[in-house]
Amino acid sequence: MDNSVFNALGIDLSSQSKGTSACLIEFSGNSGKCRDPHESCLDEVLDKLVAQANAIGIDAPFGWPSSFAKSVSESAHHSWDNDLRNAMRFRATDKGIRKRLGNWPLSVSTDLIALPAMRAKALLNRHAVKDKSGGEKVSSKATPKQAF
Repeated sequence: MDNSVFNALGIDLSSQSKGTSACLIEFSGNSGKCRDPHESCLDEVLDKLVAQANAIGIDAPFGWPSSFAKSVSESAHHSWDNDLRNAMRFRATDKGIRKRLGNWPLSVSTDLIALPAMRAKALLNRHAVKDKSGGEKVSSKATPKQAF
């Protein structure tokens, strides 16, 4: 990577690839330009962009209430799919309702914003990020304005 160029990656992370966007911004001197925008990002696309970035800002929560975080923090998943997603969202009772009635009840453990947090956890695990304060190239939960 050229030392005179600084690549910042911004990720608007959704729970699924649809709705997830990312963009590399190349800074050189006093200017920056959008170099590599992507929509509907699969994890593989995010991984390739992460490898090119000097710094990363992710618009997704990185945590949950402490009682929920305890159970999730022991997870070591490195992939993300609907089976894992549903296993983390629904209780056995909820699965019984789904089987009997054909639709999912509201999740008692998560709301929709928690789903991007679960995907963010998998992304951070894949890249062995332990320090989410910005010390390991990844900014903590960032909104676009705060990312830069």
